Amino acid sequence: MNNATRNSQNILLVDDDEMMLLVLTDFFEARGYQVDAVNSPKEAVLAVRSKEYDVVISDLHFSTNDDPEGLGLVAELAKASNSARVFVLSGDRNWEVAKDRRMKRIAAYIPKPIGLDALACIIENSVNPDMSGGHE
Repeated sequence: MNNATRNSQNILLVDDDEMMLLVLTDFFEARGYQVDAVNSPKEAVLAVRSKEYDVVISDLHFSTNDDPEGLGLVAELAKASNSARVFVLSGDRNWEVAKDRRMKRIAAYIPKPIGLDALACIIENSVNPDMSGGHE
């Protein structure tokens, strides 16, 4: 089965880095995902309240955020989206953040940098455990 037909799942990408959004959008669309990308916490919360997502991948820190650690955002995304698997993709190496109680509903805390294929493997293995074998 090729990448374009393997996935029909919806992903929401949340990051204030436009280049990161562009790269991730192109990558996941090429793998067959339906991708929405937003660059602010406010847009992210509105998106998960208005559409059902299978996966949410969010940065932790935003330049215009009143929540400097971003923990409130990821907790809100997990709460607002009943069925989505929420992943945090962050350059923050503070592992105490990953242990915070507000992170308990997060599927995975993924440190940047990470290769795109490795990221896809983490996401796909979490969402589709039966597909854990055949990644390129």
